[in-house]
Amino acid sequence: MVPGMNPGTKPTAAAITKAEQRIDEIYPPSLKKAFAEHGLFTIGDPALPQLMFKMWPLDEHVTALAHYADELEVDPTAEAVAEAIGMEPLEVAVLADQILIGCEGYEDYIGFDLRTRHPQTHECEIGLVLRDDAEITALSEEETSPCEGSGFERWLAKYQEKRAKQGR
Repeated sequence: MVPGMNPGTKPTAAAITKAEQRIDEIYPPSLKKAFAEHGLFTIGDPALPQLMFKMWPLDEHVTALAHYADELEVDPTAEAVAEAIGMEPLEVAVLADQILIGCEGYEDYIGFDLRTRHPQTHECEIGLVLRDDAEITALSEEETSPCEGSGFERWLAKYQEKRAKQGR
């Protein structure tokens, strides 16, 4: 168990399947394993406003594009979001490949990157999905490769290392 990790409700196989159908993608195996072992967990003290990480309920997992479009109150298309934020649709389209699963702190999102899905294992890289203009541009220009190993375990290790450096 990770220090500060608070296990949450474990989703049923049927709930996971329903969420996968809704997002039209399958969860990476390492994330499904995390659901089974830790449920919809948090890291940090849930009573404090600086809760470090919170896994969202499955019915809130959505593409970064749809999430941003909802906040902007526009259609969930790259064109509509791009117009609303003054960017090019080709850059913004990368947000459709990011499935958001939770948040780190108040404003940072965690998701898995469909562009990194391994063709045999179905693993994906998991990490921050930030949405300011420069970060969307960087994400759209990023070269990706298939995820090797456990995307969730790698994210969790990086997360723990970052927290240790911050003295938390």
